[in-house]
Amino acid sequence: MSVKKKLEGCFAAGLAFALIVLGAAPSRAASPAFKRGMSALDAKNYSRAIIDFRRTIRAEPRNSAAYFLMGYAYYQKGFAGGNPETADKKDARETVAAYKKVLALDPTLESVAKPYEFYFTQALSYECLGKKADALKSFGKGIEAAPDNFLIPLYAARLRFLMQDIEKAKANLALSLKRAQDAGRRADLVKLIRSSALFSSMADNAVLSPLLGQGGSGTQAGGDGALHDSLGNQAAAIALPPPSISPDERAVLARIAAGDQAFRSARYAAALTAYQDALAMDSRAEVLGRGRRALIEGQIGLCHRSLGLTAFAAADFKTAVSLMPFDAEAHYQLALADAVLGRTAQSLGQLKWSFETAPSQADLRRYLVLSKVEADFGAVRGLTGYSALASRYSGPSPDR
Repeated sequence: MSVKKKLEGCFAAGLAFALIVLGAAPSRAASPAFKRGMSALDAKNYSRAIIDFRRTIRAEPRNSAAYFLMGYAYYQKGFAGGNPETADKKDARETVAAYKKVLALDPTLESVAKPYEFYFTQALSYECLGKKADALKSFGKGIEAAPDNFLIPLYAARLRFLMQDIEKAKANLALSLKRAQDAGRRADLVKLIRSSALFSSMADNAVLSPLLGQGGSGTQAGGDGALHDSLGNQAAAIALPPPSISPDERAVLARIAAGDQAFRSARYAAALTAYQDALAMDSRAEVLGRGRRALIEGQIGLCHRSLGLTAFAAADFKTAVSLMPFDAEAHYQLALADAVLGRTAQSLGQLKWSFETAPSQADLRRYLVLSKVEADFGAVRGLTGYSALASRYSGPSPDR
């Protein structure tokens, strides 16, 4: 396998970190929109992710993690080729704008799991927009934030080289090579520089070329050694194109997309079949995580309910809750299904969980109002415990 392919394979590690960034909501569950955004990001559906993170921001305007992930989604959407010169400028502007908001809300980037990823993608976005001085500042911060990362100084060297600042390009390139040498990956990095269209012009420069050594093998034997070990948790090659998804994953996602389209058209039987097909396929392929399976189980529940199959819907929502215990929406839907089935005590218990896990005061108010006006909750409202429950959660909560 080529070094380039191995580097591209490490992209997944760079994406995975984004899916666990919850620092902006440390004491409560993430909102349904936030979780949908993370699932869309995981599925590389960046446009969908952007929509969901925007919804999160409207409800939680100080959620810096949502701003970061929205900017990151714009970055991934616009930089499909990994080249700042050919990236989409509109997406780059959106990335920069979102990141500025992150810094305004969270100057120390505590809501970002790996700050160097923030600075790296910010730098490439600035470079795309022709803001080279800003890009260099961001590269510099990224270099400081990740002292073992050898890709960030490489990209800084490339920008310096394009700016004809050869001496500083040389210093950045030397730093990149030294870090790669320390990681036991110098030969791989040299091969990448010589073979990639992004960096190969540096290899032809009379000043920079001697740093690379003779040929393309550098100083380390076995020049085609994998970069995976060093990149997996310290220097993910997020600026390179993402790897092609496997045929199994493509097939599963295609059935989910078919289900979504049918559901939007109110063709619930067709949507149900598509979603069930996707889960059956995933039971063999195992390409969906717990979060994405939970969302699909919830969609299946909505299909069953729309088809009048409430008992099946209740089982679906129960499965969704088991996969994502802090999903307030799934708890609410299960409460509603239980109420329809006459299981009032269980319904009241699920309502309590929906109130408890509501990600914001606005969501809590919505669930409270719905519980008071939904006809299906009539018998539940007659329980002695409902009034106390509603009263308990009707006041302002400092945790939300």
